[in-house]
Amino acid sequence: MAWTVTLEDEDKQVISSLDREFDTTIRDSLNGFKLLCYLDPYGDTIFNRLQMHDLIHDLQQLKTMDSNLLIDELLLLAERCKLETHTYLYFYGD
Repeated sequence: MAWTVTLEDEDKQVISSLDREFDTTIRDSLNGFKLLCYLDPYGDTIFNRLQMHDLIHDLQQLKTMDSNLLIDELLLLAERCKLETHTYLYFYGD
């Protein structure tokens, strides 16, 4: 399973998104992360700007374990979400 990831405003308007679906080779090991463990492969997961500090930390840790180039793009979306009010990072599952 993979996620379509978008940065959206409070009206669910897409501000930006990843070029392709995000997946990780260590999906079975996400339980050790503070927020990534809540990614639902079959449903949607939403993070708000107050959660971005922890999500960014998780993504930086994931980057050391997985060579997926989309992690860098995802980090940029997370940083933008952290700085802009009324924004949310959506992970749409299959």
